[in-house]
Amino acid sequence: MMLRILSLACIVASAAPAFAHRLDGYLQASVLSLGPERLTISLALTPGHEEAELLIAAADLDHDGTLSDEELHHHAETVVQDLALEIDGAPVRLTLQDVSAPDIAALIDGTAPLILHLSAAMPQSSGEHRLTYRNTYRSEHSTRLVNTEAPRGPFEVIAQERDGTQSVYSLVFRRRPGT
Repeated sequence: MMLRILSLACIVASAAPAFAHRLDGYLQASVLSLGPERLTISLALTPGHEEAELLIAAADLDHDGTLSDEELHHHAETVVQDLALEIDGAPVRLTLQDVSAPDIAALIDGTAPLILHLSAAMPQSSGEHRLTYRNTYRSEHSTRLVNTEAPRGPFEVIAQERDGTQSVYSLVFRRRPGT
């Protein structure tokens, strides 16, 4: 009898969808790309249902139930305030280039992220450099992922380090001479 119940439970469990969307918290995925002149960062924010409702309530400044481009950019700037970048120990300004947003239903359902496109100046000198990226946005409610795209051109990745929450990421890279 117990074996039948266990077997039935396994069948029911395997019939359930293999995906799930968190009700609370954020999934934050940062991808860094090294370029000869600029570093670009794509930060995808996928809020859980409860966090999406909080985001919309905070960002919808005119309370019309939609998020205008101005409201999205205003919200994105508040996120950028919780990001920091250093190269070779010196602070480097992150500039918000653009915000991509799904419709509100997709945001609430967690089927599409809000994506911030950021950039910063890259060092022009050849040799080894250390980049440190910090993301403290919604720290207590977030799961983070951070990585660097395989560099092309004048760069070589030497080492990557992340803290346990991936809120602090360090990248040691080398810029080849003459590039």
